[in-house]
Amino acid sequence: MASSAASSSAASSSAASSSAAASAEQPRSRNFLLCPICKKTHWSLPVHLRRSCMRTSSEADILAVVESAKRVVSNLLRTGRVWEYSLLSRIMQSPDTIGRMIEELESRGNAVVGIPTEAPTAAVPAVPDVPVEAPAESSSESSGELYQCPDTTKQGTSLRERMASLGYYKKHSLDHDLLVSFAKFLQFDMSNENFKQEVENVARFLYFMDPQQASLLFVRQHEKSREYFLKLSEAGLSKQTVQNYIKSVKRFLKFHTGSTDLCFTDRVLHEDCKNYISFLDNIQTATSKQVSKETTRKRFDTFQEGVLSSTQVTAVLAAAKKDFLAVIGKLHAGECSPGHQLTLTELQLVLYYLEAIVILEHAQRPGVVEHMTVTEWISRRRDDTRPGFVVVAVKEHKTAATQVATFVLTQEQEMWFDLYFSEVRPVMLGKKRKRVEDDDETDERFFISSTGKAIYNASNDLERLHKKYQVPKVTSQMARRAYKTATKELSDVQKTKVAGYLTHSTATAEKHYRMKERGSAVDAFLILRNLRGDSDSDQSDTPRGSSAYLTDQAAYDKLLRSYPVTLDGVPPNRSQRKSLAGEYERYCYDRWRSEQLERRVQHVLEHFARRLPSESRVKAWIMKQGWSANLPDAASIVQQWKPSGGIDVAMDSVVLQKFCRTQRWKGLAVADIEGKGRGVLVTRPFALGEVVCDYHGKVVSRQEGLATHTATAEKESGQPRSRNFLLCPICKKTHWSLPVHLRRSCMRTSSEADILAVVESAKRAVSNLLRTGRVWEYSLLSRIMQSPDTIGRMIEELESRGNAVVGIPTEAPTAAVPAVPDVPVEAPAESSSESSGELYQCPDTTKQGTSLRERMASLGYYKKHSLDHDLLVSFAKFLQFDMSNENFKQEVENVARFLYFMDPQQASLLFVRQHEKSREYFLKLSEAGLSKQTVQNYIKSVKRFLKFHTGSTDLCFTDRVLHEDCKNYISFLDNIQMATSKQVSKETTRKRFDTFQEGVLSSTQVTAVLAAAKKDFLAVIGKLHAGECSPGHQLTLTELQLVLYYLEAIVILEHAQRPGVVEHMTVTEWISRRRDDTRPGFVVVAVKEHKTAATFVLTQEQEMWFDLYFSEVRPVMLGKKRKRVEDDDETDERFFISSTGKAIYNAYNDLERLHKKYQVPKVTSQMARRAYETATKELSDVQKTKVAGYLTHSTATAEKHYRMKEIGSAVDAFLILRNLRGDSDSDQSDTPRGSSAYLTDKLLRSYPVTLDGVPPNRSRRRCPGGTTWRWGPPYVESARLRPGAHSGLRDGRSHCSSWTYTVAHGSLRVC
Repeated sequence: MASSAASSSAASSSAASSSAAASAEQPRSRNFLLCPICKKTHWSLPVHLRRSCMRTSSEADILAVVESAKRVVSNLLRTGRVWEYSLLSRIMQSPDTIGRMIEELESRGNAVVGIPTEAPTAAVPAVPDVPVEAPAESSSESSGELYQCPDTTKQGTSLRERMASLGYYKKHSLDHDLLVSFAKFLQFDMSNENFKQEVENVARFLYFMDPQQASLLFVRQHEKSREYFLKLSEAGLSKQTVQNYIKSVKRFLKFHTGSTDLCFTDRVLHEDCKNYISFLDNIQTATSKQVSKETTRKRFDTFQEGVLSSTQVTAVLAAAKKDFLAVIGKLHAGECSPGHQLTLTELQLVLYYLEAIVILEHAQRPGVVEHMTVTEWISRRRDDTRPGFVVVAVKEHKTAATQVATFVLTQEQEMWFDLYFSEVRPVMLGKKRKRVEDDDETDERFFISSTGKAIYNASNDLERLHKKYQVPKVTSQMARRAYKTATKELSDVQKTKVAGYLTHSTATAEKHYRMKERGSAVDAFLILRNLRGDSDSDQSDTPRGSSAYLTDQAAYDKLLRSYPVTLDGVPPNRSQRKSLAGEYERYCYDRWRSEQLERRVQHVLEHFARRLPSESRVKAWIMKQGWSANLPDAASIVQQWKPSGGIDVAMDSVVLQKFCRTQRWKGLAVADIEGKGRGVLVTRPFALGEVVCDYHGKVVSRQEGLATHTATAEKESGQPRSRNFLLCPICKKTHWSLPVHLRRSCMRTSSEADILAVVESAKRAVSNLLRTGRVWEYSLLSRIMQSPDTIGRMIEELESRGNAVVGIPTEAPTAAVPAVPDVPVEAPAESSSESSGELYQCPDTTKQGTSLRERMASLGYYKKHSLDHDLLVSFAKFLQFDMSNENFKQEVENVARFLYFMDPQQASLLFVRQHEKSREYFLKLSEAGLSKQTVQNYIKSVKRFLKFHTGSTDLCFTDRVLHEDCKNYISFLDNIQMATSKQVSKETTRKRFDTFQEGVLSSTQVTAVLAAAKKDFLAVIGKLHAGECSPGHQLTLTELQLVLYYLEAIVILEHAQRPGVVEHMTVTEWISRRRDDTRPGFVVVAVKEHKTAATFVLTQEQEMWFDLYFSEVRPVMLGKKRKRVEDDDETDERFFISSTGKAIYNAYNDLERLHKKYQVPKVTSQMARRAYETATKELSDVQKTKVAGYLTHSTATAEKHYRMKEIGSAVDAFLILRNLRGDSDSDQSDTPRGSSAYLTDKLLRSYPVTLDGVPPNRSRRRCPGGTTWRWGPPYVESARLRPGAHSGLRDGRSHCSSWTYTVAHGSLRVC
């Protein structure tokens, strides 16, 4: 009876949770409503009215206002969003334009604020004297000041209260044109996350300088400006904070002087602004000494306090651990459904404790906590050699521009973090009020505050934890300082690892271009743990590199090679272990059995994946496996059992299939429920994800289920769910049911996914309109009415707020920008197999469902002026001949596209007077999907174009004014480059983060495609070598390409050279290859035209392959070329020729095709070089130097690129790389000089190769070792050897080779 009651209770709670989950899936919609009193929109208008605007009114009056606001919203969404063009035209032509516009807006349910009592006479209305308003942030967030150090004891009030009482928080509207453009510059050009704070600082400064109107005229008031900064200091702001105010104003002026058209519209004011910047420089210089004194005082206080011990750093963790583990125990034992029965205090404790682990125990900056994402947590990687540790990498933090932050978690800590992620975090997210603009960012953040938003300030959370447990406060800086000081006695290697773990930009930390390894992160973590004096060390905690770790690990690895751990295996006996592991045989035995037991437990759990088994069933199944020893404990398996495996394969289990046949599901009972009929009750607890039973009813989709739930809820409550009128973006009409309308009319041929995407976009537009689009600033309307294109600006503003304008005549422009003539879209002329026409292109093919090139072409960004224009022709010649730029065509095309955007009618230099439009162009390139590095290359091309015309033409004499404007424009481009450099760094960091997640490839993975293709390649080589075909002409195109691609892959993957080596290698460089004097089995090829001078080494076999390509395949490739005068010399000189008869354009593409053909994971040049570089970490410095030289790295240990590389060093480096790859194919080239393998030079001294000579007979060619050597290439030496046509000089012998050279007037085939 008790069991039945418990089951009923469980079923009820299950039903309740299901209902709650369904309701969470489909929340009741709520609109932002406009308060008619304060003219602001609110998420919950009744609450706002009760607390603020109508707190003295009756409940009936409040409800009446709310109902009225709802009706206004309904009317607005139904009829107020669509504007007739004719109506706007009549308003703009009326005598009182702005008054008529206000009247029309208010009649449609909008509100206009900031209306002055008298009509303004200036372009910008004076701001009325509003009451002092303190910043809206709560006390838990920042004070609004950068680097704020408040002195709360001064005058008995807080700093913020004092600033507000003195009026220093008064500011101009942030919608002013000067501030709006500055905000966009900070947000998009500078990628400044704190841009709102900087704009507010400037708005306050402008208000102090002129409370009536925001303008740039303050630059003529130096004394008043100095007075403002002095008053800030007197109010209690630190000197550093005052410096930040000055920096904000300075950046504001630099933007308007260097990135707008101010220098052309008002040259006098422009000059005054430049003088004011110099004035600010003087103030900064004067206050820098005071800032230094403040810093010194802080350091002195730190010195007096002393450096904390590791115990003091982690004291709060020790104090809170008992309570924390109690909460973790609740979650782990399954006492509550995912986090829902925990109190808010318990939820916060879990959050704060985990933040403290990252900041205090792992000495990471608070930015790591604030920016860590869900993706980064899911992508955590386990250390290969010490699987007890996982490494989490975070790319967005303070030094993210140069390094990726990593921290290491033990198994226990990983379990805590995972419980937070799966149990606590969803509850935190459930407390969030849904807002469209922050959903994506908040949902992606790993750490979520109790308000449902991303963590704003981790330092505050840390302070709350210290305060709760009454422990002295420890900040991130104090913790990092303590660990840094504790490392002073360590070795340089250990210091380097710790510096990398703390992401210090020190000389001891690894350079940012090197690969950060998971093993190094674990080593650093273990070092820090030893410094803390933690006693919980295990076998895997011994730092890698110590003698203990290397000894026992090496012994165990050796044992595993002979006796690998398997499910049914038997451990080696004592004598076998002794012979392999020596004194570590017992350690290896225990570890071997432990790993086997873990595998067996996992095997049992996988068998019982979806239904909780009984202990007897587990024991019986274990006995069936035939294991005689090292048996898993059935009771512990049942106790730790959890459902596993995917839902899709759950019913593949034999046990579940048996239950489906017999319908005897254990743990369930059928009973009669009063008022409901017969129902199913549970008789035991079921774990989350466990299969309860199979379902025999109709299967419906998620959408159908939600629709049914909604309809049922409406019938039961009698309160239909509210629905908004949505605007169709195609027909520009509002509809009660937009999905139905789209399916029946505007999108009847589109897919359901496309329709739902349009509906979601319409819902977001409604949400934005109701939240922010209904309140209009009077100053904004005033500026629109006084703009040159009034109606166009008004249409633009209305549409940006989610409205639609219909009936626009075709001849009427819709914006202030002049219409561009309709020019046919021309895609770049290159084929798809070549580059996209963008330097360093990183296309985002997922955006808008089209490729980057298609998107650029559709937006018109590939339109360009003719390259025959005088400006472009002279620039092209300069790049080609003066700069020797091989990619000059691409640069000229970039400039031609830019000039077309600036003026589609004519290419000229007058664009230098259009700074704002220029910035718009570069922003549009970024929005189209180009990487920031590619946009930087566009800027560089335009900058070089201008430098050419200002410094290499007569412009300075023919038009001095334009020449000066060009120089100003170059400074403007410099500012943009500086602004985007941070974004480029972030892109680089993202790439490094992806690289870190991928890990370093092994040498086998690097050369996998060579192994896969070798059989086919050798078959083709065999045809050529056996003389089965005239030079290459009977080979198919596929076979010719295979030879080409394979040889390219050898250079790039096996020899770790850059693709530029393949693309620029010449015939002369091949013919001039040098043989190593001491090891003649190797030849060294030097290539001078690439990033730096490069060399690579070929074995005898590889040299034969390359020479066969040169003499047999390459002439056929050249024969496929369409003759063009201008490129004959260049193509004929290139060694590698594509199947089109031209020089190789992009070796990356050839390498990618080879991987694709043999279905091998793609490996790039960078991945191969990174793998070899990482593999050299254990080598000596001399070996590292040689490898660095072989890889042509610009390091201090590598030889300078302008020095002659020694052939012997190149061969040494090649042999080192071959050993790192583990190649076993040693040939005679490794034999010491003096053996029979090296007697070939002796043969040449007796029988030199000549045109009319006869090769020595077999007996004379016999070497002492019995080897017969061929007389001919690669030992033919001539300074003027060139490839030539096939000759019929063949002596008919079976061993005759097919080497062909042209010397003087004849052809020679030698054997």
